[in-house]
Amino acid sequence: MFSKQERIKALFKEEGLVIEIQATLLSDADVGDVVKIRTEQGKVLNAKIISSKEAIILE
Repeated sequence: MFSKQERIKALFKEEGLVIEIQATLLSDADVGDVVKIRTEQGKVLNAKIISSKEAIILE
């Protein structure tokens, strides 16, 4: 289980390109959950938790 405000690595993948950013969870989450995250730039995105400390950014 991940706690609100915990820092995670968020990945954006598209056509072989992978971009990795640091983000903060905006709610408690578990692996497989879709949650809102906030990037260091303040942008709020949806992401799916895929493993310990990692999430995939959803379009």
